[in-house]
Amino acid sequence: MEDCYEELLYQILLIWIDDLLIFANTIEEYLIALERLLDLTNVFGLKLSRKKSKLYQKSVTWCGKVIDEHGIHHDPSRIQGLSSMPLPSTAGELQLFICATNWMRDSLIDYTRVVHPLQKKLDGVLMGKRKTKHVASGSPCSWT
Repeated sequence: MEDCYEELLYQILLIWIDDLLIFANTIEEYLIALERLLDLTNVFGLKLSRKKSKLYQKSVTWCGKVIDEHGIHHDPSRIQGLSSMPLPSTAGELQLFICATNWMRDSLIDYTRVVHPLQKKLDGVLMGKRKTKHVASGSPCSWT
């Protein structure tokens, strides 16, 4: 997809796998951007999903972030999901939590230092074991 839309990429368009996000400062610029996107879509014989398309949005949730007139910030529902996760009882659950927080690492001050004790705990629980999902999910993780 990046090859097809290369001339628009990072100027008026962002792409993540098969999700497209066009952006502009004004409605007039947006309409021009949309027309350019649709022209290229037609040239390359691509199809867009009408059901998945949302036009003229002032706020969008895209790739776990909310993008609006105030900037880019994390989706509150994803933060709520993380904060409501119960304390991990297995190494697999701990690994899942660490991976789930990783998408926020760029906006968390000193993320590596903060997550280090959790990673150390995970490594300790899995020491001498094969590090597979199956083994991790069956390895108890105590917090006493």
